[in-house]
Amino acid sequence: MSPIIYLEALKSRLISFRTLQDELTIRDMPTALGWTLLLKKYEETEGNIQYRERWTSNLEDIYLNHIKYNSKVVYIYELSADIAYKLQSKLNILVSDESRFKDTFPLPVNEKDLKDSSFNPDIFEIETEGEDIRLFSSYKRAFRTRDEIQYSQFNGEKTSNALIETLNKYEEVYGLRTDYAQAIDCIILRSNKNRMEFHIDNSHDILLEEVAKVANYYKDRINKFIQKEFEINECLNTAINFYPKIKKLYEDADGQVTDYGHVTSSASVKHERMKRGIYDLRNEPFHQGGLAAVTTDGYSITKKWKTEGKKILPSLSISGRFSIAGQLDANIDFILINDCHSQNDFDMMLNKLFENA
Repeated sequence: MSPIIYLEALKSRLISFRTLQDELTIRDMPTALGWTLLLKKYEETEGNIQYRERWTSNLEDIYLNHIKYNSKVVYIYELSADIAYKLQSKLNILVSDESRFKDTFPLPVNEKDLKDSSFNPDIFEIETEGEDIRLFSSYKRAFRTRDEIQYSQFNGEKTSNALIETLNKYEEVYGLRTDYAQAIDCIILRSNKNRMEFHIDNSHDILLEEVAKVANYYKDRINKFIQKEFEINECLNTAINFYPKIKKLYEDADGQVTDYGHVTSSASVKHERMKRGIYDLRNEPFHQGGLAAVTTDGYSITKKWKTEGKKILPSLSISGRFSIAGQLDANIDFILINDCHSQNDFDMMLNKLFENA
């Protein structure tokens, strides 16, 4: 296997290039400024047997960590201990043996197979991680791309004068096209914590309304499965509400709060963000002065934590609208996870949400 294959796969998933640079540097591997130069560098060393095997293995590890732990929208449901225990030996029934995604996994399918795929999630793989069980699910996802249209491409003889005359009225012209990406989601059973989690792929920044549809699809499928296997109705009811965790994350002294949305007692809306993610908003004098003058209710937060040897810090976000701030029934049923390098990063941030709760 070539390291180029994994680099291309990471590029197709729109991994942050700075995150990839950080990963390569940690592993003492070649890096570059931008995708074009990086791919060229690895292509030029393709015949270097001394390094090829190690580079391929490292890039496979980076890629697997990316599809499991990075760019995820996470929903968490509580289970009874009885159902969590029973599901351990039953989840494999949900896995399709005929899925087109199974043959190439962990790499994506080719463009033709993706276009021929359904928009409905297809559970195709199961994996055990300690006491946790992970189901992989994949499907075709549509997204819009905006491209600038160059006038030069309309200068041919076949271009009508009317079209050229129309285009000449504008300084810039853009076109929208629909492209497809292969989403890779995970369903996690944490039987030791009596939880089920949906980790929905957000590598192409899809609308939260679309994410909610996917989460509801998994919820309905799991509920029907539990009903059929155990004759229990509506096991997964409402996802955990993360709104109260905004206050907890802000008040916990660890980490860096880099983004905070809040509404003041005088009814003004504040959204503060640090220019650089390594600094803590809570230590910023202007922010401290404001909180000393008025009380506020938070509606969104992003918090990061330092991890050994890494420049790009993993982040956890709880994102709500300002209209819910301070409401007793406010509800945010998902969190956003970004820039995770590993399972340790991911688990550390989830644990921060629930520790001392």
